Amino acid sequence: MISGVHSSLGNFNPGVVTVNGDGRLRLTKDAKSLATAVTKDYEFLAKWNLIEVEYFQYAYGGCDGGGLGEYGADGIVMVLFDSSVGHSPEPGGYGGSIGYAQRTNIKGFEGGWIGLGIDEYGNFSNPTEGRNGGVGFKPNNVTIRGSSGDLDGSTRYYGYKYLKSNIKLPHPVASKSKTNVNYPGDKYKLRIDARDPAKLLIKLMQDSGSGYNTIIEEFDAKAPAYAQSPTPERVRIAFTSGTGGGCNNHEIDKLSVKGVCRVYSPDVYNKGPFDGWNTDSNIGEKFIRTKIVDQEFTLLIAALNHERTKYSLKERIHAGFPFFAQAQANLTARGYSGSVAAYDIKVEYKLVNTEGSPTTPPEITSSVINNDIGGQPDNNLFNATKHFESGQSNPIKLKKFHVNGAYKNVRIRFKMCADYDKVTQKYTVYPYESCPVNSLATTGEGNKLAYRLIYSEDDFAIRPKKFTTNMGNNYVAMRTAPIQFKALDAKDDPTLRYNDAQGTTFDIGVSNALSGANNCTLPTLSPSISFGDGVADNNFTISNIGTYNFTIAEKIGSEFAVTDSIDTDKVLRFIPSLEVKNVRILPSRLTLEALNLNNFNNLAYTHLSGMGPLSTLDTTMVATMGFAIRVLKDDNTTAQNYTQQCVAQDASAIISYTLSELSDTTSLTNLRYRFNNKDFSATVDSNNLTSNCFNLATISRNLFDAGSATVSVDFNFDKNLAVPLSPFNFGIRDINVSEAFGLSASASTLSSVAPTLRDRNATFVYSRVRPSESDLYYEEIFAPSHTTPIFSDIFCNLADGCASFGRLDLTSTDDQEGWRINNDFNTANNEGNAPVSDTSPNATVTHGNDNLVNGENPNLNIAYGGTRRQEVTVTLNPPTWLRYNRDDPVTGQPTYVIEFMPSNDTGWSGAGETGSVIDNNANISTDKKRMNW
Repeated sequence: MISGVHSSLGNFNPGVVTVNGDGRLRLTKDAKSLATAVTKDYEFLAKWNLIEVEYFQYAYGGCDGGGLGEYGADGIVMVLFDSSVGHSPEPGGYGGSIGYAQRTNIKGFEGGWIGLGIDEYGNFSNPTEGRNGGVGFKPNNVTIRGSSGDLDGSTRYYGYKYLKSNIKLPHPVASKSKTNVNYPGDKYKLRIDARDPAKLLIKLMQDSGSGYNTIIEEFDAKAPAYAQSPTPERVRIAFTSGTGGGCNNHEIDKLSVKGVCRVYSPDVYNKGPFDGWNTDSNIGEKFIRTKIVDQEFTLLIAALNHERTKYSLKERIHAGFPFFAQAQANLTARGYSGSVAAYDIKVEYKLVNTEGSPTTPPEITSSVINNDIGGQPDNNLFNATKHFESGQSNPIKLKKFHVNGAYKNVRIRFKMCADYDKVTQKYTVYPYESCPVNSLATTGEGNKLAYRLIYSEDDFAIRPKKFTTNMGNNYVAMRTAPIQFKALDAKDDPTLRYNDAQGTTFDIGVSNALSGANNCTLPTLSPSISFGDGVADNNFTISNIGTYNFTIAEKIGSEFAVTDSIDTDKVLRFIPSLEVKNVRILPSRLTLEALNLNNFNNLAYTHLSGMGPLSTLDTTMVATMGFAIRVLKDDNTTAQNYTQQCVAQDASAIISYTLSELSDTTSLTNLRYRFNNKDFSATVDSNNLTSNCFNLATISRNLFDAGSATVSVDFNFDKNLAVPLSPFNFGIRDINVSEAFGLSASASTLSSVAPTLRDRNATFVYSRVRPSESDLYYEEIFAPSHTTPIFSDIFCNLADGCASFGRLDLTSTDDQEGWRINNDFNTANNEGNAPVSDTSPNATVTHGNDNLVNGENPNLNIAYGGTRRQEVTVTLNPPTWLRYNRDDPVTGQPTYVIEFMPSNDTGWSGAGETGSVIDNNANISTDKKRMNW
């Protein structure tokens, strides 16, 4: 992907083209005098990092008519530049500078740090045209140039010094043939190791189709001769390209940039004329990839030349060798016979543990296999002798190894009998038997025949094959449970020496397994997992409820085999992640709290309410009961994840109750209740009221928040408007709650709430409102109006009275039917009032208000201005819980009659006998009497 074409000269813009079915980034076409530069606008660390840039390069086609240069011109430069200059840096000089190096009176690439030039024409390595250093005109060449004189750009006319060029390429980097448009490209891998702040190690490899070969051996660009500027914090990547009097199509493909950012660990191990690597690697890479514990693997052991770039067998020594005489003497002293010149050159090879960079790495003894890959015994000795006469010499050997323990850093250690020339920095190898047994020269100790230790260039890890566990699918939150984790080897045995702990090379991941569960706090596993010889066996607790997937996975960048991050694919390098799916973490139990039972509005009583048919329920006058359900973990803390968004379940409750002091049950038909403001429902019939129960069939999961739910129940009993009932108490006998996980709780068994069951009651009373006249008839009212006080009564016909029952404050009346004035009644307590709803015939109602105070409204006045004599019927409209009318049990509205008399009747006086009254209509009244005078 092109992030930006920030420079283009010559009427051509870089872009993606399709060649042989592949998309490539074409930097120039096959035309003269082009210069382009593109960037990938992505930053990555340079300091403390090992950077590996890999890409394919193609150059082909030439110019019409041929053009200059045997291979065309000019080339491609891969640029790493200081990211602080931004994503559109100014490129360098044209022509042989190929957009990177400076040119006379032209600055070099802005912020340039490293420039890798694949040069067809040959001037990128040439110290001409103002460029800094080089080896002259070299067509078909790969050259690396260094940084600008100052990364802040102030000296861009300087710097960009020549660093290194390739030794020899297997084939040309380009073809300018017009008929060879399918000229194959090469793959390049540039490794820049800046992990050691004192060094900048650069190595270049090329793959022409048969694997990587090193074409520029590793060198330190911070050596004084190179004058490399300080390593920038971060870099970006760019490509520059150009043509001149010669040209080519210049293309790149499959660009990748890798990095390994970790604390620098210096390589303290000497290299020499022997090495080893994977059979799928090569002499250019020398990679040893990650291995599996207890699984046999094969390495290639090789004899190399001094530069370590080619295979090279060793010649037997002769009298001209400096230490020939000493070698002969040592051989004889050790009991060997014959001339030392007849002995082959052998070297011992063993695997050693280099974790922690010990000065003398210990041998990995379990790796010893005394046969080579062909089954021949070799006692871990490699014969690297050049046999001129036999032609059977082989500079490589395939060797089987088998390691039954885990190691993070392993190298092949070579023990050779050799001298070291400090001037030429070369080893001269002697027969293995020609050094004193206990001799061991130190690093760089010259002019001495002794055993010397050198090591493979690459180290590697030997990891467990996989993780396993016996973790099940059901646990209780915060209840200890034995769980075992294992890191197994290739034979499915616990891996010896695998002693890593959670948070170092691996971690435990937890994810929600239920798609509908949200806002769940993920649990932790405690204690943390710590392996000992591949086993982590402990009593663990899991902190939060829910259903989860548990994963044990290595940490990227800290994995056990992190040393192989450059050369081993992630799939092979990482211990495969282990996932245990759908692990249910359940609550431990339920508890009930905050039990309450209260009369209406916290009064001493609740009026029985004539709630009537379900369609006309009066839901105001209710007693209330409530309780809280709390879901607990095993450590008695609240299970916070028990919420409607996470894993709460529907619950149910059975409420058992008792009725006491009940004198007559015949008028009770139903207990009706409302649960958390849901509709009232009739659930209990009159035959089972005493010692009965009712169900809250579904306490919705939506009520739960952070592990708790508050349940509120409003309830009352039906009221027969024609049959009064003495007071009675309602008490809770028990509350049994259960939920879908199988948890349950009973209030009667919980010490925290059981005592309160006995102490809580709700008192229900049968109430009415009435005028003062017991017969509900005001007789012979001659005045224009009459005051008719309204009272509130409670019915109680218990033999011992009701004054002390349920804290009731009652006053007896002359009413022999058991009604008593309720002195506690107050409209201000929301107990209701008694407004007049109708007068017949129409009369005038005057009063201050309809409220009752201390059981009385003394101010209700009825005035009648019509023709007299007239009986006026007054109908009150109190709420249903204040209604009683045995003559009208349908509505229960109280009524009374006022007899308004003519005003001339007020003059009668005297004495006489009682007789029948004859009105104007000559009707005889048998129930109305007055005195004759």
